[in-house]
Amino acid sequence: MDLHQQVETIDVRIREGACAGEFAAAVRELWQDIYVAELGWVTGEAIRHNDEYHEYSTYVLIDLVRDGEPIMPVATARIVEDSQQGLPIERFLPLGPLKEDRHLIEVQKLMVRPSFRSRRFPSAPLGLMSLIMQRSMQFAVTNNASMIIADVFDDPQVSPIGPLRQIGFERIGVPFVDTELGSPVASVAMAISRGMFLRSLVGGADTTMLRFLRGELSR
Repeated sequence: MDLHQQVETIDVRIREGACAGEFAAAVRELWQDIYVAELGWVTGEAIRHNDEYHEYSTYVLIDLVRDGEPIMPVATARIVEDSQQGLPIERFLPLGPLKEDRHLIEVQKLMVRPSFRSRRFPSAPLGLMSLIMQRSMQFAVTNNASMIIADVFDDPQVSPIGPLRQIGFERIGVPFVDTELGSPVASVAMAISRGMFLRSLVGGADTTMLRFLRGELSR
């Protein structure tokens, strides 16, 4: 196989589910490699997925694959549905009236390995963060979420602020410090209602991210 053929066999695969077994091991590997080893935001002992929100969480995982076979996990995110535990972001930012008679979900812990943050693939023509957001929005619509909250860092170099704005997300509240992580970068909450998202999606709004969500983009 020549080099050109080898490159053409590389792609990514996205999946979602409960965090258990092999799936949990891959998520923990990413958290360890990025939050602990790369960024130093968390100590190794603090890395755990089975916190008070675990029971209400669905995890998104992206694997690098060659000829359809997984090579390594390269990106992940957690989708948390509101419950009696509340949402993780409420530890730092009260949501107040936003929660009244609404089914909220929160997308958090979005991360991509550093060497893959600018890479594009046949299945991810806008990059891995955009692919995660595509799957997260599909989850929100399928599960009848009335509002989607995203907890992201206030830095477009390491967070999906750009893609979120293209979908129609808007900032809510003020920047805050996520004390769970030792990050020097402030966090922000962004939100969009299910109705606003669907109107943007079917109403022909012409942003690159919305075209991607409609399936209009290819590599």
